[in-house]
Amino acid sequence: MRAPAPRLVTLGLFAGVFLWGYRALESSSQTVLAAAPEHEQKTGYERDYGAFCEALGAWRGGEDEALGDLRAAARRLAEEHNRPDALRASAYYERLNPAEREAGLADSRRFGELWQEVESAPNEGWSVERESLLKELRGFIARTTARADFVPAGHALALAARIEVRALEANLSDAEQEDKTQRAAQDIREALAIFKRSGLETPRLEPLWLKAKLALLAEAEESAEDLYAEVLEVAEACRVDDYRERALLGLESVALGRGDLPEVERLLAELASFRQPSKCWPLARGHANQLLHADSPRKAAEFLLRNRPLGEDDREQLDQWRQLMALVRLRQGDPEGALGLLDALQQGPMDEELMVLRARVALKRNELREVRRILTKESLAGFSLRTQQAALALRGEAWLALDEPALALAELTAAGDIARTWERRLERQRALEDTSATIFGEWSGLHTQALEARALGALGRGTDAALAIESAQSHAWRGARPDPTTRAEIENWAAHFELGLVTWIFGADSSLAVSVDQNGAAATLRIDRSRKQVLEAVRRMREALLAGDEVLAGRLSGELVELLFPPGLLERLEGSATRERLLCIAHGPLELLPLEAVTWGGRSLDERATCLVLPELPSRTPGSAPGLAAAWVLVGDPMTNSGDLRLPAAGPELEGIGKIWPAASRYSGRDFTRAALVTALESEQPVHIATHLRAAAACDEGRFSALGLELDRGQVICAAELARVRVTSPLVVLSACDTAGGRAIDARGRQGLARALFEGGARNLAVTLWPVADQAAAEFTRRFHGALGEGLEPSQAARRARVELREAGASSADWAAFRLAGRD
Repeated sequence: MRAPAPRLVTLGLFAGVFLWGYRALESSSQTVLAAAPEHEQKTGYERDYGAFCEALGAWRGGEDEALGDLRAAARRLAEEHNRPDALRASAYYERLNPAEREAGLADSRRFGELWQEVESAPNEGWSVERESLLKELRGFIARTTARADFVPAGHALALAARIEVRALEANLSDAEQEDKTQRAAQDIREALAIFKRSGLETPRLEPLWLKAKLALLAEAEESAEDLYAEVLEVAEACRVDDYRERALLGLESVALGRGDLPEVERLLAELASFRQPSKCWPLARGHANQLLHADSPRKAAEFLLRNRPLGEDDREQLDQWRQLMALVRLRQGDPEGALGLLDALQQGPMDEELMVLRARVALKRNELREVRRILTKESLAGFSLRTQQAALALRGEAWLALDEPALALAELTAAGDIARTWERRLERQRALEDTSATIFGEWSGLHTQALEARALGALGRGTDAALAIESAQSHAWRGARPDPTTRAEIENWAAHFELGLVTWIFGADSSLAVSVDQNGAAATLRIDRSRKQVLEAVRRMREALLAGDEVLAGRLSGELVELLFPPGLLERLEGSATRERLLCIAHGPLELLPLEAVTWGGRSLDERATCLVLPELPSRTPGSAPGLAAAWVLVGDPMTNSGDLRLPAAGPELEGIGKIWPAASRYSGRDFTRAALVTALESEQPVHIATHLRAAAACDEGRFSALGLELDRGQVICAAELARVRVTSPLVVLSACDTAGGRAIDARGRQGLARALFEGGARNLAVTLWPVADQAAAEFTRRFHGALGEGLEPSQAARRARVELREAGASSADWAAFRLAGRD
């Protein structure tokens, strides 16, 4: 290939300094120079950047008359395109005399040659090649550091650091690891110091990125996160998409290590704003993993087939694609297809992730002893925590399939212990503060915890199985009210309710229900349905009730009863009285299921018992129920800025309640302010809120849905803000639509308004499972408060109001929407 003309090289080297770092110097120069004669065809930033590159290239090439054009172009970039570093770059090169510019240009050309040698070095024999290249770079650095144009020395230091960081990703001895780490860190520090002295901004990207990578290799996640964020900030300011991509992928690695999948989703969405999956394999890989996490293997397969890595010569990416596609085939129930993909891999010895994947295939093919042959205890010792946890879970599942629950439990408990240790570590670092991440839900997977509970149940330890379920899924209410940690605490909760409690866990392929009666006797029910299948059953039941089709709802109920209620609980419900209470800890798909409407033998659960629902156990004991004072606080009925009523039915609703509770205080219209609502919630009095649940961009904070309660003059108090209120009210009635909903997160449930108030301290909430008509809401409210006035517990009052609405001929779309969530 013919060498480019000197002017072309000059422009390309500047493009490397100013815009792209030292990557792809030749291609950058061709892009800049090809467009240079046709400035009239360009607009905005591209035109002015091209003019700057051309002027600087001329100046560095010895054309002194180009200085005026260089200064003018730098000013335009700074003033019109927010690139003040152009002025610093111009000043750096302006100070050089012709001989210094010529020497600097020669050094830049030589560095470009060294960079090409590093990029083209083969993987085979890399360790020998590496030392030779490092020796050349050290000599180059020694010759150029003291020159007037010292930027090439900074680039060489960064390239040396890249070689050393690459070496750290291989298998080195502890002494070699320590030596390479120290040398890389020193080279990075010196490179950053040189670029700071030069005033050039873009060249900082490479050493900053390497510094972040070094922190990640050292498992210093917080430091790595801060550094990747700095790389992202500089890359965005300098408009360098290559480093934007690297920074986002680095942040994705940190988020994955924490199990924070919503943050991973956000980062991938940002990457997708300027990259296409077909041309960016990390983006395609991330999206396919998201589809798998969402239990959509068919969509993941279609997506991967459309986005196979383009470079057939890139063995690493193709092997990653085959491994991910093998996992997809496995999730589709095709272990033979998965095995064929794994057999086509081109890489050498199996790494830990491939070993785990091959063990998954063996498990699906019922080759149970092959699982243990692949994942020996000796091999697990060298695995990362995340892979070790997955391997232990697979070994446990194999023992369970061999009907060896005791051996399975040992492996599964060890897997759970790793996840618990990791989560405690993250909590100490406050890395999960107000995020949607959980280790149990998104790092180890609920499937593992479901298997552990199954093993306990098979050993006749049902209460311990319930404890395992709650330990895995009770996360949000930590702090002053820690989670239940012993079987005695589970038994205390069960003893508080006449019919005890029932809880569930839903894994990817296997689930379990456990009931504990008032005397501490436990029963388990294995649910041979996947979480996705249960979600589908819940969806169909909700749709039938919303359509008012109680015949279809009854038929679907029959299927759900067999899935959800252990035999011992069904026996108790046959002879129970309606006033007797049952606590249903509705995890996962069941949180939005109208359990109260589930019907069998011609009678609904509402007609058999009083059902209370909690998304998790909020404390070690249920505590004593405070009595409901007659002095209610009634708030709501907001007005618009112009003084119009926002919700015409809200005012009459509050007036009607006021007649039932004459001692009630009322804050409505212009008095329905943020301060009034917070004061009511902190008043230790029961509160009724009649307003509108509204989506608001300002409420998109942390893990909660972007929803809030509408106040007067269009103001909104967000769910995240309500979670910080110290709620002491014994009962809060949320008279708004769909107040039980929220963003669904594995092992943490629905993160919405109800969850926020529970976290704030609410003991009982009256909520709705979907939007209801004003007339139905008014009828339920009147009957509910009337029953409370007769002295019924909130759960009993809600049950009676639902039954009366149903008997009065109301559609199931109306009466089945109302729920008492809490513990009375």
